[in-house]
Parts: sequence; C-alpha cells; structure tokens
Amino acid sequence: MFKKLSLFVMSLFVLSLVLSCGEAPASGENSSSSNPNVNPNLKSYIGAASIGDIVWYGVDHSTKQLIFSNISRQYTWSATYTEQSDGTCKFTVPVINEEASFLEVPDKFLVVQFYIRENGTNIPAFAMLVPHTVKSQDDISKMNGLYGILEIHRSTANDYTYGLNRGSMDAVSVNGTNYKHYKVISNFTGEIDGIGPIIFSNEIGCPVAVIENNNGVTYFPIFAGEATFAGDFGLGNGFCLGLKVRTNSITYDELAGEYVVLGMEQWRGRNSISYTNMLLKGIFILSNNISSNTLDVYEGGTHLIDSLIITNVDFEGTKGYCMVSSNGVAVVISEDGESFIFSKNDGKIDDTNSYYQQMFGFGRKK
Repeated sequence: MFKKLSLFVMSLFVLSLVLSCGEAPASGENSSSSNPNVNPNLKSYIGAASIGDIVWYGVDHSTKQLIFSNISRQYTWSATYTEQSDGTCKFTVPVINEEASFLEVPDKFLVVQFYIRENGTNIPAFAMLVPHTVKSQDDISKMNGLYGILEIHRSTANDYTYGLNRGSMDAVSVNGTNYKHYKVISNFTGEIDGIGPIIFSNEIGCPVAVIENNNGVTYFPIFAGEATFAGDFGLGNGFCLGLKVRTNSITYDELAGEYVVLGMEQWRGRNSISYTNMLLKGIFILSNNISSNTLDVYEGGTHLIDSLIITNVDFEGTKGYCMVSSNGVAVVISEDGESFIFSKNDGKIDDTNSYYQQMFGFGRKK
C-alpha cells in the first residue's frame, strides 16, 4: 500500500500558494516568506527530497537562474547555473557552499542532486520533481496509467541506523479516480496490497490518495505531472517517486546507448556503525552483449560494473517492462524508453555484521 505521509500543518499555507500560483516564495536570502514571486520565465517543478522535505525549484533559462524553496522548513535561496557538456547543469548551493547538479527534461521532470544542512552537517540529498499539471478533480485522469514506484524510507531511529535509507521498487496503477498499489513478488508478478480512491484537495491544491487500513485513514498528497509523480514521507523520513512504465515490448538494441545518471548511494562496511553518503553522477554505457543476451553496464566507458537483463512484471495482465541484475539492481523503464529510475539494495540495515548498501537514482539517454 502507499506508505504513510504526514501532512505538515505549518507548511500547508505555503504549499497551497506554491501549487496554486505555480511559483515559489520570494527568493534571494534565506527567508520564511510565503509571498509568491511571479516570474513568467520560470519552469516550475515540485516534489520531495530524499531527506523527506517537500521542495520546489524554478528554472529561468533566460537568466540561467535556479530558485529553490524548501516548503517543509520554509526557507529559500537562488543561484546561477552553468550548462555542462553531458547535459546536466551545475550550481553552488548558497550559504553551505556545496557544488550540486540538475538534469531537466523540460515540462516533464527535474532531477536534482544537492546538499542540505542537518544537525550542523552538510549531507547529500536527491530529488525528482514534476510540473504541477493536475490542478482539479477533472485533471486526475491525466495520471491514468501504470507507474513504477521508487520508495525510499530514511531511518530516524536514535541509533547507528539514523539517516540510512531503505529502498523498494513497487508499482501503482491509476484509473480515473482510483488506484491499485502492487507489491512485486519473486516470480515477477504484481500482487495487489492496496486499493482506494484519489480525490482532489482544494486546501493544498493537489490530488490525494485516500488510504484506509486497520490504523485508520491516511491522506497521501501526490505532486503529479502526466508521466511522473512524487510524494513525501514526512520531514526527515524519506520520499517516493513514480515513473510511468513501459508497457509494450522493448529490445536490447533500443535500450543500448549512453546515459547521463544522477543518483545517491550509501554504504556501511561489515562490523561498523558508521556509513558513507555520496552523490553519483556520470555517463554510463549500456552495451548490447548479444552472446549473453544482456546489457552490460560500463562506467566511464571501460569499467564493467554490472549486466542487466530485460524482463517484465505482470500486473493483472498489464506488463511493465524493467531491467534487473543478479546483484540486486532493479530498473524501471520509462514509457518512451529514453529514461529510467533504479534502485539497488544489499545487506541488512539493522545488522552491523552485514555490509549494507542502498543506491538509487535516475538515468536519461544522452
């Protein structure tokens, strides 16, 4: 079932302004202002960050300006960016002076890897954001389709797991004002583990999935474009993102090529209570290996790091195409076959005798 999301009461007013106006709170210095800064040149994207914050970005291509609003914590900043040869854009996060990157698929989604300050430390963060196109009950039908869902839950336990991520790749289908949530099981079958209605909240200006179970009713706001959506599990707790899945067959030749990949990784060694956080960025080559019927993944052009096979998961007769590897990598292929989201989970988060790794991110053909 959709995992639980807290509605931040202190943020609802700011959130409703952002969603209704399509712009961010006033930019510049750090601020708690909720006055929208109307700029017709801004491309507007909203979603959630891996740390569990609702965030907004505005991209102004005419001035090469990036505007950021952390809606959960109520502060803003702006920065200029420079375009890179790999298709990404580079900028520096103000105040904490950390270099960061974003990749935009105009009017579809924005992927950002950046840094955020928590408990006096600059930590990596990752966000996938969407344009706000679902603005009424009637607009919910724009979301119709099958989505692969990357769910990242961040541990808030006051122990050695604090800040570590747990990841899973599930799916949800949307049909009109109803959803079905599927858990992917070992034989690549989608097993229903949640159904319910989707309503439009005029209070916060976005669709909300209604989840009813033994613990009561939970309301899960959805920031939705027409091929993606994003959600937040609460301040500090993590996020989820959905990408509309490829449902017709695709070949190894079609998927082969160079991809720009942005992501995030954590790992902890055996017999250790400390872990490493890092951002992933680079060009990866998916090479069609005809002899083994795999896509061999090369980092930096020469370093073979994995081999993927194309498979599909059956969701009540609808097949969602993905790629998997024996090393625990799961890759959801986008509807147009040009991009993907991925996750890799290895080891046990609660067992310090076990090596632990969680990696996730987004890739797009260069």
